[in-house]
Amino acid sequence: MTSCFVYRAHDGMDECATVQEAVEAVRPTALIGVRRHKHSLTSGALAGDSHVGVDSPNPAGGVDALAESHPPRLFTKAVLQKMGECASAPLIFALSRPEGIAECTAEEAYDATGGRCVFAGGCPVPPFVHGGRGVEVRQSTSAYVFPGFAYGLTLADAHRVRTPMWLEAAEAVADSVTEEDLAKGAVYPRMSRIREVSARVAARVAMKCHEMGVASIPGKPPSSAKMLADARRKMYNPAYRCYM
Repeated sequence: MTSCFVYRAHDGMDECATVQEAVEAVRPTALIGVRRHKHSLTSGALAGDSHVGVDSPNPAGGVDALAESHPPRLFTKAVLQKMGECASAPLIFALSRPEGIAECTAEEAYDATGGRCVFAGGCPVPPFVHGGRGVEVRQSTSAYVFPGFAYGLTLADAHRVRTPMWLEAAEAVADSVTEEDLAKGAVYPRMSRIREVSARVAARVAMKCHEMGVASIPGKPPSSAKMLADARRKMYNPAYRCYM
């Protein structure tokens, strides 16, 4: 619903009633959707007049039933095409879930931008082909960050959490993405590598804790390589011996 508050972020700009108006007014290079439930489907966030707002009557099941059965796609074809005009590689993050309230699909974003977008979604996306290129978009999930982040705090025995630690975790995830991943349109690493990604996040966060002076472990902090090795070695392994 960012479009409703454009005037708060940009001095001298009028409030925008739709996502389309906001994109045309601001000409952004990134569009991120983060509504999470039916209560965020307010009429002020609608992408166009063709959609019915949740304020409209619904004899079959009321406002909630209408919102759940016919949610608007906020990132319409017109919105996505305009994003393609605003940037050579527009960032389109349709992170809302479940899929019924996602702002758009990966295929819609690719089609509207000629395959030039950088896309991530909050829901699983089946692989598809666009312009002869195989696309394997991966779901955006907190599993890439939070387990490793908490593990890093534990490794450093940190007594404070600071913003730079979150930035370090994000950098660790980004650095785990391979060229092969990027070639397939994936901005996240494969979930099959999640333990390695978590170890890298933990090591980077722990090192940042030492750097910022919030680690309780006395003495000189280990090297980055040693911290990563420790994170891998001390990580809990959920595998169990088979007794059958």
